[in-house]
Amino acid sequence: VSPAELLDDPYSPNELPAETPFRPFGAIAGKWRPAALSAFLRDPLESYPDGRMPSLNLSEEEADAIANYLSAHFGPARDLEGAATEEELALGRKLFVARDCGGCHGLESAGLTLLPAAVPFAGLDASKACLSESVEGAKSPRYDLDAATRAALVGFIANELPKTSADEGLPSHELARAFERHACRACHIVDSAGGPPDDAKVYFWTAEEETDLGDEGRFPPNLSGVGHKLTTSWMREVLTNAGTARPYMATRMPQFGSDHLDGLAELFAAQEGLRPDSDVAPPVMNDELVMTGRELMGLDKMACVTCHVYKDFPPLSTDGPDMTAFAERLRYEWWRGYIHDPQRYKPGTRMPTFGTGNVSSFKDVLDGDLTRQADALWAYMNLGDFMPVPEGLEADSEMIIAVGDRPVVMRAFLPEVGARGIAVGNPNGLHYAYDAERARLVHAWTGEFLDAAGSWAGRGGSENDELGDVVWRALPGPAIWLNTDFSQQATPEFRGYALDRDGSPVFYSDLDGVRIEEQIITSMQPERTIRRHFRLTGLSGREMVFVRVATDATRMVEVAGGNAMQWGELVDAQTFEPVEDLPGMTWAIELDADTDQLAFVMVEDVQ
Repeated sequence: VSPAELLDDPYSPNELPAETPFRPFGAIAGKWRPAALSAFLRDPLESYPDGRMPSLNLSEEEADAIANYLSAHFGPARDLEGAATEEELALGRKLFVARDCGGCHGLESAGLTLLPAAVPFAGLDASKACLSESVEGAKSPRYDLDAATRAALVGFIANELPKTSADEGLPSHELARAFERHACRACHIVDSAGGPPDDAKVYFWTAEEETDLGDEGRFPPNLSGVGHKLTTSWMREVLTNAGTARPYMATRMPQFGSDHLDGLAELFAAQEGLRPDSDVAPPVMNDELVMTGRELMGLDKMACVTCHVYKDFPPLSTDGPDMTAFAERLRYEWWRGYIHDPQRYKPGTRMPTFGTGNVSSFKDVLDGDLTRQADALWAYMNLGDFMPVPEGLEADSEMIIAVGDRPVVMRAFLPEVGARGIAVGNPNGLHYAYDAERARLVHAWTGEFLDAAGSWAGRGGSENDELGDVVWRALPGPAIWLNTDFSQQATPEFRGYALDRDGSPVFYSDLDGVRIEEQIITSMQPERTIRRHFRLTGLSGREMVFVRVATDATRMVEVAGGNAMQWGELVDAQTFEPVEDLPGMTWAIELDADTDQLAFVMVEDVQ
């Protein structure tokens, strides 16, 4: 079949190369049933753990198609005539030993006497035995080598093999061996060598025909200096877990199995003289830096979403690598240099230049300091899947509520809350749901904010979808207990909310004559936390206030009007037993004498 016919592309070559495949398939139909061959193609390492046949991440349908094609085109099945005789079995056993089949196929448990170990390379005469033009003796295997392959092996054993011992163990030597062992240069260019051969380039396509990235979108990336660019953890993900950051590329990275790639990911950085993930400390990150990075990433500034994939949002023009994995994939020191001069690091890239020297094209952000802007982008990208939507990016649905540079507050029917829910979306991407029926914080989630179709579509009144993953939940019931009889706790009555000057709501409720004010401030950097600011008024005559917390890692800070102490687990319906040196699930605040007000901040860690 010609490439033009196979790919349905009249501009492709009409003829296949005339050369015979380096490793012919042989009579596949005589060795495999199609179903078994399909199972093998889906997971070769299950059948042959030696890793010589890698997994190509085939779906069941793809494996079935390949198995059926090979079975139909490469040799008919051969049926054995009758059952084997005792004489044939004995001859087979003798040949199994004589040909040293157990050296690869491992049937030692059958009680067969195997041949001695092979002669060491140092004592091998390359002109004889399996490498000679004529096989000598019954014990020499027939590898059916062509003249060029035989000459290459003889030359290597005679001239190159003795030299390798001095370099044994060096990262460059071990990496070069791995490249040869796994044929990495068949697809990748490494130090100006390798890459797909000309007669195979026609079969390297993009996943979508309309993707316009030229060769950059078709061919696997250049691996020269990749240890300085990519983190070791990401290299390990690519090598052993089929990690990918180029959804536009149809070419698949083979999976050889972690047992055969142990230590390979570390060699890329070691060859460059670098530590595994980063040699330079990243910037000190906070939410302000994150939001500056979000602004820079937006359409009015660097417009990264024009080319790069952001979650489920398609690029506005040409596809580029997924930006949500940038901080996971890239080494910070590489990124810091790359953003200043993309062409120097990747000649021919379509990545634009955003300044000259250290002077950014966007002088209204961070005083036009390109290094500081690079740090802001890094802080934003460091959130990964929790990155808030870049400024200016529109959701596909008009029902999706996006959060800009101020919080968004919406009353809605919410999951785990009910009809009297209040959803609060924060610019940093850590949002929360509040229950106005019971005056309590319910949970928090990261990612996009809200799909309001439940409220706005049709006749409304349905549950709205929170667009992300719930990462924190409060304990059931109120956060504040005033009654020392723990079995007799009232439910606070919601009294509304007001917005501060930044647009963040302050919730009001009443409990047994005490006014409770709560403001919830979320943070994504440097740590993901929920800071719950409480102010209680009308406490005259009371001695204790109990605060219920979500986890034993909750911290109580900035207490004014009392002394906070940790309490242990509930012993019975009315008693908490203090536990020394062990954080509890409840805080007890002993009020100052004659105080009417209590203020404190409760810091909840978000996983």
